[in-house]
Amino acid sequence: MIERIPPHNEEAERSVLGAAMLNKEVLFDILEEVREDDFYNESHKEIFRAIWELYRKNSAVDMLTVCEELKSRQSLDMVGGRAYIATLTAEVPATANGREYAKIIAEKAVMRQMIRTAEDITEKGYESKMAAREILDYAERHLSNRAEAAKKRLHQNTGCAARKSQDYRRGSAE
Repeated sequence: MIERIPPHNEEAERSVLGAAMLNKEVLFDILEEVREDDFYNESHKEIFRAIWELYRKNSAVDMLTVCEELKSRQSLDMVGGRAYIATLTAEVPATANGREYAKIIAEKAVMRQMIRTAEDITEKGYESKMAAREILDYAERHLSNRAEAAKKRLHQNTGCAARKSQDYRRGSAE
């Protein structure tokens, strides 16, 4: 069997993280679009966790604070150190496009989820423990659930992040 690399976009992941550290308004847009698990690269997941934690604490989010958060989590070296964090902020093509980069990441994550679901359905077929009709029902149910979850996420992100953004701005002003 041919080993295939799951859908992801390394440049979009780096650009999102860099944009989040460079522009607070873009950070709000990014948080509306992506979650930690949407990142394919494990180091990028950890950096996003640090950004999210700073945001959650109403702290400033920039290269220095993210490095300090990663250091406190003992994961700064694991993600590539201060030098890698600096490259993330230096290589952003256009900070204002952070939301668009985040949408690319979210789309690739949905594609990976669909592949995992399809692999699970395929495995059920090979196991031969279920009748064909049961496998069809299983496939229909799981694909439908995946699609419904994606729709709910999109709907929740729009209003939820806007409220979080307002709360964050209010907290920063106090």
